[in-house]
Parts: sequence; C-alpha cells; structure tokens
Amino acid sequence: MARFIGSKQEFLDLFGATLLTNAVKYYGRSIRKRKVCQRCRMQGEVQAAHIKGTPGRIEIANSILDQYYTPDTSKDIVDVNILECLGKFYESHLPVESHFIPLCDSCHKEYDKEDVKNRRPAGSNPFGRFGMPK
Repeated sequence: MARFIGSKQEFLDLFGATLLTNAVKYYGRSIRKRKVCQRCRMQGEVQAAHIKGTPGRIEIANSILDQYYTPDTSKDIVDVNILECLGKFYESHLPVESHFIPLCDSCHKEYDKEDVKNRRPAGSNPFGRFGMPK
C-alpha cells in the first residue's frame, strides 16, 4: 500500500497537478471521444471540462482528504492510502456525463477563465522545481 503522510496542502502540491490531473483526463476519455465542442460546435479534438456548479478536482480532493486526518496528531496531518484515495476520487466523478462536457481548447480556456479561486499563483508551489534550489 502506497501511503502519503503530510499536510493536505503538501498532498495537493505533490499530486494535484500530476496524479489527479492525469486521473481526470483518463476519466474524461469517453467525453473526449465525442469530437464536437459543446459551445462552438467545432469538430475535432476536445477536452473534458468540469461542468460549472460541480466540484472541481481540488475541491473533490480536499473533501476526500478530510477523511484521512489522523486522530493522534495535529489536525494538519493526513495519512492517506493513495490507491484508496484514488478510488474515492474516481467515484466522486460518476456518472462522468454529470461532471464533464466536451470543449475545444479555446472554449475550455474561456469557460474556466472566471473560475480561478483554487489556482495557485505562478511560482508558489514549493515542489514545482523538483527540489532545485531557487
């Protein structure tokens, strides 16, 4: 069993932009097969965009991580079974059609433009440089 022990923010810093993003891409593959943007109707390559009003990747991860606080330590530390957590992450995206819509790249960027509340400022991820000194 792979485990992570640390803060919720450290978990999101390490896995949010890699493991969780790639998981969402994988879950949305049936949406991407539609090949027609729901907004502009352009045919071609589309992306699976989270539907507004449904929780996004970070919100879902935060709610799942709340279940992993350790009773013996500070409220800041989670002890996560990563495979179990990914299973819960997947289940929270079902049914896929209720969470994603097919959008071309430009429509997806425009659609997400207003929803920046969970994005980090550029350069604020302490793990983003893979341990390189500043």
